[in-house]
Amino acid sequence: MEKLLARSNFMMNHYKNYKEELEIIEEESKKFKPKPWWAYGLFYCYLLFYGYIFWMEPLKITG
Repeated sequence: MEKLLARSNFMMNHYKNYKEELEIIEEESKKFKPKPWWAYGLFYCYLLFYGYIFWMEPLKITG
């Protein structure tokens, strides 16, 4: 029975710490600011570049 109580105490402490960490993360997320517009533009350019690279016709190398 003592092992059961020790384990339940351990689990209660674990979840208490987990809840405290979640509250900290929640407070930090309230301060979150969205990325500026140019970050989305760069990502779009990244997609276009790799789309062009992977779907273009292979280069013909003459030897």
